[in-house]
Amino acid sequence: MMSKFIQKGIITSIIIVLAIGVCYFAYQSYKKENVSNMVMVGNLVYTLTDEPSSEKEIIAELGNVKEKIGESEVPEKNFESNDLPKGTSLYSRKGGEDFPHSIIYEKDGKLFVGIETDPSQF
Repeated sequence: MMSKFIQKGIITSIIIVLAIGVCYFAYQSYKKENVSNMVMVGNLVYTLTDEPSSEKEIIAELGNVKEKIGESEVPEKNFESNDLPKGTSLYSRKGGEDFPHSIIYEKDGKLFVGIETDPSQF
């Protein structure tokens, strides 16, 4: 009688542990899929927006993307991006030193704004 009770307890415990494991891995997968498109410049991480910009807003060229990392990764080194291809031009922006900091990036021949973001949220 006691052994059936123990068996049910063991089976229930295994099911609970498996359910927790599945939920954990599903959450980790969801989290990775929801990483924004980003680039790191000057030790700041910028989220790449669809906000259009123009050449009038450019102050100077900051440099080019040196390395493209995985889409689910957060950039950790300067001129590293999880979206922009290697060689993409990055520019300082008029008013870009105000908080939140902003830059201009080029994509598909057009200019867009990147806004400083807190990478710890990803």
